[in-house]
Amino acid sequence: MQRLDFDVFGKQVQTRRTGDVWEVRYVGPEGKQRPAPDIRVPTGISAHEVAGALADLCHEWATARHSSVTLKRSAIEVVSVDARPVTLTMRPAQPRDLETLRYWDTRAHIMASDPNDDWQWETELHKQPDWREQLIAEVDGKPIGFVEIIDPALEDSHYWGEVATDLRAVDIWIGEVDYLRRGFGTLMMKDALMRCFAPPAITGVLIDPLETNERALQFYRGLGFEWVEARRFGADDCAVHHMSRAVYLSRHADQD
Repeated sequence: MQRLDFDVFGKQVQTRRTGDVWEVRYVGPEGKQRPAPDIRVPTGISAHEVAGALADLCHEWATARHSSVTLKRSAIEVVSVDARPVTLTMRPAQPRDLETLRYWDTRAHIMASDPNDDWQWETELHKQPDWREQLIAEVDGKPIGFVEIIDPALEDSHYWGEVATDLRAVDIWIGEVDYLRRGFGTLMMKDALMRCFAPPAITGVLIDPLETNERALQFYRGLGFEWVEARRFGADDCAVHHMSRAVYLSRHADQD
């Protein structure tokens, strides 16, 4: 089962997929749900297409104040490597995650992959700019990792320099050592790609692992990212990779 929770022009809507069928429910202020028979998401569409379908189906709800459809939370039930069913949830990062993120920053494997960045969690967790999405990955309610998705053309520090306006860039890590190499990183990245490619105008996704991080390079290339260039960001020598929409659609869209 896969679940996607949306803000649809200011109204809270939950979609659940079983097989090829999407069930839609309205969600009230206190979380109470009721069926939404008037919203019929087409059978068989991929997860990255649901936001667009809801925008088309519910366009009459749009107002000047509520003019978009936004994926707020996602969840998928999977079988872990120890044959135990678990639920991976991706939710917005919040100020209450500060201590968890600080703790992850001290872990050796995180310091090795990201030795020089200061994420300024104390201030950034209180901000929600339109160009950024920060997510916490949870397994059965336990935080295990972090994902950031940005529009690199609008990001305020101009980290990526001059780039096209039809791209997204992703940072991802698992902070909890016990959850490494168990398939959760792949699920987190596929969720991030689904979010990145939901807007039809987005043509590609960028990543910038360290040149020396062979495990990360293998991970990204296994997903379909292709090498672009060696590039120095601040004090870090990175290997910029790119995934096109065409590669995403051919390799991942039928699985998201």
